[in-house]
Amino acid sequence: MVSWHSSSIEEVFKLLETSPKGISEEEAEKRLAAFGPNEIVERKESELFKLFRHLRDPLIYVLIVSGFITFYLGKLADSAIIFAVVAVNTTVGYLQERKAEKTLEKLKKMVEVKARVARRAEREIPARFLVPGDVIVLEAGMKVPADARLFKAVRLRVDESLLTGESVPVEKITDVVDEKSVSKPNLVFAGTLVTDGYGKAVVVATGERTEIGKIARKTEKERETETPLLKKMKKLGKRIFFAIL
Repeated sequence: MVSWHSSSIEEVFKLLETSPKGISEEEAEKRLAAFGPNEIVERKESELFKLFRHLRDPLIYVLIVSGFITFYLGKLADSAIIFAVVAVNTTVGYLQERKAEKTLEKLKKMVEVKARVARRAEREIPARFLVPGDVIVLEAGMKVPADARLFKAVRLRVDESLLTGESVPVEKITDVVDEKSVSKPNLVFAGTLVTDGYGKAVVVATGERTEIGKIARKTEKERETETPLLKKMKKLGKRIFFAIL
């Protein structure tokens, strides 16, 4: 994996087969086909499917069957408790997934912007068409459309609170940074906001390969991860099941 922050800009241009003038439209089309659009892909499912997906668990199946059996045997209180556990477990899982989805939606909107790109000549395009090797122009008020390595920075400052939580804008540079450095002031990241100055940078990562894209993928995985509350609910369900037996 290339350490873009510790590579000289000459090395970066060479690795990406580009230049300060950017790439041609023909080359951009080839790279778009190879790397895909610069966007965060969101999995689409119906709300009903999401709800029923949280019922697809062996323990839930056992509890539902137990609930009907106890109801048939006239143990209405036991049956009500079992179905309540199933309902709460399903609802909590569904709400957890919806929360993760809303986070994904916010992240997706942060990269759905316009980008000023230099493809031999400067022009504005939807950020989703950016590819590695593109040269982007940055000015105050702009959202950074992709992860990129700076090669020009004039009093450039970027608000990176989205990624770091730090409210103070970061002053950007073009110099090479030590490979082990946690700070990477010669890089700009998708979704962050340019607060001051002017800069030019070469795109090094797009879509789900950007830092914000990695956060989105982590959020996606969290949708399928059981929270401590869900684990406790399942343990409670087991106890209730065995107690009724």
